[in-house]
Amino acid sequence: MKKGYKVTDVKREKKIGVAAENLEELIEKSCKKLGFNVSCAECRLYVAEDGTQVDDEDYLRTLAPQTLFILLQENETMVTDFDFFYNMITSAKKDYINTGKAAKEFLNVNLKEKFKVLERYISAANDSRAMISERTQDPDWFEGLDSSEKTKEQSMSKRAKERMRGYYYKTKTALQSSQLYVHTKNGESKKLIDLFLVELRRRLENKAAKKGLYSRHGI
Repeated sequence: MKKGYKVTDVKREKKIGVAAENLEELIEKSCKKLGFNVSCAECRLYVAEDGTQVDDEDYLRTLAPQTLFILLQENETMVTDFDFFYNMITSAKKDYINTGKAAKEFLNVNLKEKFKVLERYISAANDSRAMISERTQDPDWFEGLDSSEKTKEQSMSKRAKERMRGYYYKTKTALQSSQLYVHTKNGESKKLIDLFLVELRRRLENKAAKKGLYSRHGI
């Protein structure tokens, strides 16, 4: 039974719809529709979202209809959706993502408190209490922290989520107030930035949802 997929090239210049029953048919039809002047045997198929190469019939069958693929020619390199949108934005207006400014802001705001937190983490890693997790076992480590935080893993996970949330909203505000976003022609730059922000948020939420990120069980 044929399934419908979406396929584009590495430059995202053209997106096509392809109905195919197997991997060979999908690559052949995509190669023809995209106008590749090469042998289909030289082309490789990747999932656009995460860059996974699809070279197996069984794996193709596990993918949902309308999955977006990137078809590469022999000498081309795979670029995921996230990296593509990020590169588009930064190459067009690098001054809107100013790493130096972000670093300066980080060091200027609550620097003393940041060093206290850092010192606490370093101390925890260097003494015999490093493997202790519970608040009742190491109350000094939890000094100044919310009483609802019962374990070190919970505390560090909470801080990480707060930082990721803060970085995301700072990035979103900077990009959506930029000239590239506000005065975009034909809405193309605005669309790219919005897509980038959606993908960035999805990735951050996936990272934040990973339980056991700071777990020391099994170390």
